[in-house]
Amino acid sequence: MATGLTLHRVGGHFPGQAVLEWRDGNEGRGVLLAADAIFPNPDRRSVSFLRSYPNRIPLSADVVQRIAAQVEGMHFDRLYNNFGTVVPSGAKQVVRSSADRHAAWVRGEHDDLT
Repeated sequence: MATGLTLHRVGGHFPGQAVLEWRDGNEGRGVLLAADAIFPNPDRRSVSFLRSYPNRIPLSADVVQRIAAQVEGMHFDRLYNNFGTVVPSGAKQVVRSSADRHAAWVRGEHDDLT
């Protein structure tokens, strides 16, 4: 058994969706291996949350906020997905701000901008 690794079921993409927290990774700053539960965007400064990636179906605001709240208690500064995309630093804050942005858009708070 490896030390410093904890698997967390966060749900979202599918009910059993899990992320792996690696507390000792990134020189002790922590790494979150998020698969596609939390998906780094090409800008590497934001993330996305989707129910279906091939069909671009977003998760609801409540589910995204639940996922973000769950990972807030984890120890990580860097985040990787299952395709090698990374948020190299500040990943915990990136998840929080991206979750808030996502939730606002899917609730229709910015419909006046469209």
